[in-house]
Amino acid sequence: MHLIAIGQGKTRELAGQRLAMVDEEMVGMVAAQIFPAETGGEVGVGLGQMVEQIGEELVFAPRLDNLASCHAATTALLAAGSAGAVTRVIALYDHEEVGSQSAAGAKSRFLSSVLDRIAGSYRDAGRDATSRAFARSLLVSADMAHAVHPNYADKHDKQHAPKLGKGPVIKVNANQSYATDGPSAAVFELACREAGTTPQRFVSRNDMPCGSTIGPISAAAMGIRTVDAPCGASRPGTSARAASVTSVSFAGALPR
Repeated sequence: MHLIAIGQGKTRELAGQRLAMVDEEMVGMVAAQIFPAETGGEVGVGLGQMVEQIGEELVFAPRLDNLASCHAATTALLAAGSAGAVTRVIALYDHEEVGSQSAAGAKSRFLSSVLDRIAGSYRDAGRDATSRAFARSLLVSADMAHAVHPNYADKHDKQHAPKLGKGPVIKVNANQSYATDGPSAAVFELACREAGTTPQRFVSRNDMPCGSTIGPISAAAMGIRTVDAPCGASRPGTSARAASVTSVSFAGALPR
C-alpha cells in the first residue's frame, strides 16, 4: 500500500480508511513512498505516461531502471517452467540506489541463505553442495545500461556507445565496478546467439568514472562468476526513461 501524507496527522487517517479500520489509533506506523503519478503526455512534450509504446519500438515509463530487467527476468522464469536439469533463480532486490546495505538489499544474506537451503534440500547433497553449485553457476547482473542520448553523445566513448534496440549490453570495468570477466562474457554471448541476438559492449570513458551495480556485491559475497549485462535505456537515472521494446523482449528470452 502506498500513501502520500496530506497535512499533519493525515497519514494514519488515510491508512485506517484504506484498511477499513474504524479506529485510526490502531495504525502503529506507516511507510509512505512517493512516486511519479503523471497522467501522461504527448511524446516530445511529456514522458510521464506510465507505459506508452511508440510504433511498438520504444517504451517510456518511470522506474524502467530497474523494472525492465525485473519484468524480463520474471517473464523468462515463468516461460522456462520446470524444463531442464538446472535450478533457475531470480533475485529482485530493494535499496539498490542507496547502497544495498539493508535486510532487503544485495548486501544482505538473503540470497545466499535461500540458495544454500535449495542446494542442501536434495537427498544426496553433501556438506559442499552449495559450494559446488556456486562453482557451476552464472549470475547475470541486469542493472540498466546507459544507451547513447542524442543530446549527450560525447559522454560515451565512440567504440562503446550502446544503442536502443540493438541488443543487451555487456558492461566491463577494470576497477571492478562491473563484475564481468572473460569467461562470464563468453557464456553470456553464447546465450545471446542462441536467443537470436548479438550483445553490445560498454566501457566508460577513462576521464569519466562510471557507477556500479549489485553484480560485484553478489560476486564477492558468494563467489559466483558474474556478468553485468542488462538492456540499454536512455537517461536511466531519471524519473522518465526510454527503452527499446525489442531489447526488453530479448532480455526476457536469455535466462531460459
